[in-house]
Amino acid sequence: MLKYDVIHIEGIENINLYFAYFYPLVLTASLAHLGVLFLDELGEFSKKTLDMLRQPLESKTVTISRVHSTVTYPANFIFIAAMNPCPCGYFGSNDHYCTCSEKQIKAYKNRVSGPILDRFDILLTLQAVNLKGHDFKGIDSSET
Repeated sequence: MLKYDVIHIEGIENINLYFAYFYPLVLTASLAHLGVLFLDELGEFSKKTLDMLRQPLESKTVTISRVHSTVTYPANFIFIAAMNPCPCGYFGSNDHYCTCSEKQIKAYKNRVSGPILDRFDILLTLQAVNLKGHDFKGIDSSET
């Protein structure tokens, strides 16, 4: 059975342990070994935090070095992430007005560095789908 771990920015901000606070994604990458690591709201993570994932994505291991020791953990996982097109989430929407400035949108997208984007095999841009008036014939209630 495939295991998975879902990380949301609010979960990381509430961690109080010193070590886990400064290395939350690195530790989570090891916990997701042989599974899926899904980062929700990718654009809300700091650039520094996201760049910590570069080593686990490249080497499939997490190495943590301290003064007295170095520890290496396995971290071979499928990396999936989702983010809004802008901080308010409405950029490009036909139904809602985006309140973000061009500068805010650029800063939001720049949090995800090029080296992290290079490690994604598939990048998708999705548009909202209006389901009003859609005919759902042929769909059983047990399938929804």
